[in-house]
Amino acid sequence: MDAQQTPTLEVKALQDAFAATGAVAVAGQDSSKLAELANQVPIVRLVDVVLSEAVGQRASDIHIETFEHDVLIRYRIDGVCYQIAKPPKSLALAIASRIKILSNLDVAETRVPQDGRILMTREDRQIDLRVSTLPTIHGESIVLRVLDKGALNKTLNQLGMEDPTRDAIERIITRP
Repeated sequence: MDAQQTPTLEVKALQDAFAATGAVAVAGQDSSKLAELANQVPIVRLVDVVLSEAVGQRASDIHIETFEHDVLIRYRIDGVCYQIAKPPKSLALAIASRIKILSNLDVAETRVPQDGRILMTREDRQIDLRVSTLPTIHGESIVLRVLDKGALNKTLNQLGMEDPTRDAIERIITRP
């Protein structure tokens, strides 16, 4: 992957579709208005694509950071952060609200950190996304930790251990 990954065509199209609706989320709106914006089809699809692509690219984290004029979406893959998308600032609150709805967090609360989780299934694998929000001067920063439960079920052979090491470990773990 390139050091500065560009948004996929689908992510870019979804950003443009939401911008075309003219809907803007403003800090201080009531939770019903935020939920309405977060449930608009382009935002739902944008967040779903970001989450699905992260799982498909084996990202360990998804970072959504709000800055003065824009939002930065990055994936951490093999310990390195890659920029995936740079949606306009007008989408920040809608993206944050959508993620909060999915993780059963308080949509209206933007002044205190919150933690939650999203459970999703992709290709018959259970994916657990741990969500943390943190208020910043320009909005909320969100980090999603991607835990692929299917990737954790490896045998000692699949881990690439040499035979003597594997045999020693198997003897030790089968002892009473």
